[in-house]
Amino acid sequence: VIRYVPASYQRYWVEIEGTFDIYLKKFSAKSRNTLMRKIKKLTEFSGGEIDWREYQKPEEMLKFHQLALTVSQKTYQERLLNCGLPAGKDFQDEIIALAAVGRARGYLLFYQKNPIAYIFCPIHEGIALYEYVGHDPEYQHWSPGTILQYFLLQRLFVSKSSKIFDFTEGEGAHKAFFSTHSQYCTDIYYFRRTINNLLKVLLHAGSDSLSRGIVAFLDKLGVK
Repeated sequence: VIRYVPASYQRYWVEIEGTFDIYLKKFSAKSRNTLMRKIKKLTEFSGGEIDWREYQKPEEMLKFHQLALTVSQKTYQERLLNCGLPAGKDFQDEIIALAAVGRARGYLLFYQKNPIAYIFCPIHEGIALYEYVGHDPEYQHWSPGTILQYFLLQRLFVSKSSKIFDFTEGEGAHKAFFSTHSQYCTDIYYFRRTINNLLKVLLHAGSDSLSRGIVAFLDKLGVK
């Protein structure tokens, strides 16, 4: 067979046990101070209070979806990759059905009553999944994604509605920063040894390498 390994990565998660204060002690003093400064900075920018909300009831999910879409449409995931928050009615029906059995959470961060960041988490067997996320690039300077993540985790530690917050596949500084655990993972595919399959694997590997090269080049230029 042909064994193809397109990706290897650390998978990060947060174990929801103990109190939120105990969880915060996992950060170094410098990291905690940096996080608190970001929260203070947005608090001052927002006029003295940070406005964020959790959505979990079926009747709340349609409103969450509509507001989160206004943010998603501004993100690079949607504009460049067409992989932002799904806009169709099928997705609306799906998250409402999940909420009806207590298996969905939506989180929004607002500035002057306008949503600027969102996170949507389906819940599977007590594990909240970091499935859809985005923030308005206009407010990037105030770290809206990081701050919403902070309040989301604070809420999970208080409610104990999940035992794990799973950052899912892929690495990232944000995931590594907030996580309490990680596991080295890899994606492995096996194909029958044929010329056709070999060509497909080589084309996929080549396009992946080209994509990474372009991204690295654009990042170096500061225009990614």
